[in-house]
Formats: sequence, C-alpha cells, structure tokens
Amino acid sequence: MTKNKRNQYINEANNAGFEVIGYYFKSSINEAIERNEQREGKEKVPLIAIRGSHAKLELPSFAEGYDKLFYVYIDNEIFIVEEYNDDKCNTIAEKGAQP
Repeated sequence: MTKNKRNQYINEANNAGFEVIGYYFKSSINEAIERNEQREGKEKVPLIAIRGSHAKLELPSFAEGYDKLFYVYIDNEIFIVEEYNDDKCNTIAEKGAQP
C-alpha cells in the first residue's frame, strides 16, 4: 500500500481519537509467489496482481502518524513480531527484501 492511501485511514483514525497501530508483514516477492502457487481456485491471485502490488508498496514510517508499528516475518513457519524500526526496515528494503 502507498503512503498516500494509508494517510487517508491514519488521519481519520487520529482525528477520531483512535490509537493507530500498524503491522508490516515482510516477505519477498518470490515468497509471495510461492505461497500463491499453493492456493487453488478463487484464492489464487493472478501473477500480474502480485507484481503490481509489489511495485506500488511503500514501507511504513512512524512519520505517517502511527502510534505503534510492528515488523512481522515468518521464521520456521512461526510468526515473529518485533517493534518496527524505520532505519532497520529501510536497510532491508535497500537489500531487496521488501515484499
């Protein structure tokens, strides 16, 4: 999702007095395609949609107005949740690990 799209929701939530919590799920495009290949029927997403979403994805940042932000990834089929760090995630994206 793009920052502009998220901004719509974050601003509305902040204006309504809600706490804004975000979760960034890390996965490479290859991992996303592999998971998609395991799906069947209507659950399977066209490859062009995966690639298009990947191309538009922008990493979240606390500067967008999040109160809390978490980084989620899978390690040995277990979801790991860590506090988000803008610098760490930007470094990961530079290495091409962005979903």
